[in-house]
Amino acid sequence: MLQTNYRFAGPIGAGELLAVAFILLKLAQNVLSGRTMVMRRPDTLTLQYLGVICLIVAPMTMLSSAMNIPGTSMRDFLSYGFVCAVLLILPQSSRDMKAMIAAFLFVTYATIVMQYLIGGSSAYYFSRFSGGAKNPNQMGLYLVASVVLVAYLPNLWVRAGVISLAVFFGVASMSDAFFAAAFGATAIAVFLRIFPPRAVLYLLPFLFVLGYVALIYSGLLDIVGARWARADEGGSRTVLYLSAIQAWSGSVFSMLLGYGAGSFSGLEGPFQGAEAHNTALDLATVSGIFGLLLFPLKPLWMVIEALSKKLRFVPAVLMALIAFGLFHFVGRQPVFWVTLVVVSRMIGEASTQPFADKKRTQKTKQAGA
Repeated sequence: MLQTNYRFAGPIGAGELLAVAFILLKLAQNVLSGRTMVMRRPDTLTLQYLGVICLIVAPMTMLSSAMNIPGTSMRDFLSYGFVCAVLLILPQSSRDMKAMIAAFLFVTYATIVMQYLIGGSSAYYFSRFSGGAKNPNQMGLYLVASVVLVAYLPNLWVRAGVISLAVFFGVASMSDAFFAAAFGATAIAVFLRIFPPRAVLYLLPFLFVLGYVALIYSGLLDIVGARWARADEGGSRTVLYLSAIQAWSGSVFSMLLGYGAGSFSGLEGPFQGAEAHNTALDLATVSGIFGLLLFPLKPLWMVIEALSKKLRFVPAVLMALIAFGLFHFVGRQPVFWVTLVVVSRMIGEASTQPFADKKRTQKTKQAGA
């Protein structure tokens, strides 16, 4: 799905067709197997995403379409439905999940490397490498997702290799969202090396102040400001952010439920209905306060859970994913939500490990007695 520059028509390309084919084959396998179909309980995040799409986005999209609200898009709504379908067929076992992640990493980087070597002008966005995507931020999302997903694999050499490739191609892409993600991950990683994970929970306000002071006196703030000025393209990003806030806060109704799929600018349609390229703001305009619960509140709560369980690598890479989402709209990107589901599983498995170890120790003692 990364190869958006090679799609056949509109939103449809080889990746999308292969995903749909797999979903249909999976359904056919269950129907034709002759066995009773067993519906396993989906992940909590999957249920939450499915609930927001079905109970909030779907009716609001229909209402907005009936009222001819600018930007309403059934194609966007189908994209959200596609994400739901992908999340519902994710493997349940840890072994299958590891196999899926390994396949994803291999195919993703094989494709990107091939594009880098022989892709020609189609693999670039002007002078910036995009790996076959229409813009570098799309490739940046896959790079950040790969770094997060590799945390599920225990091999340190694989982790080091994926992180190295991600950094190399991220720099080649000159993606602002990727740089923001890298900065967020590095900052959290440094803090977690200096302080214990649980201590970071209580020191967060102090650490934010400390980080701000460090930015000012190290000169990094000027560098970040200059980078933002170049990325802002004459104030366009700022205008988009203000447009989204204006649309979302148009009424109590819009703040609660949003306007539905594609309606990023609400009733008045400021800035020609364009996305804000900020997942929090865009989801707020699409699904109101419920969109903000999905992002950024849910991922931030996952960071807190990971810290409370003394994890170090997971909070750092998860913060990278959050930072990326603040500079690019990922609300209808399957790879983003799959990655979040994998992270939630890692955190959940970490919570049961100490208990399992304790039970194993108790059994050993009983057997010895």
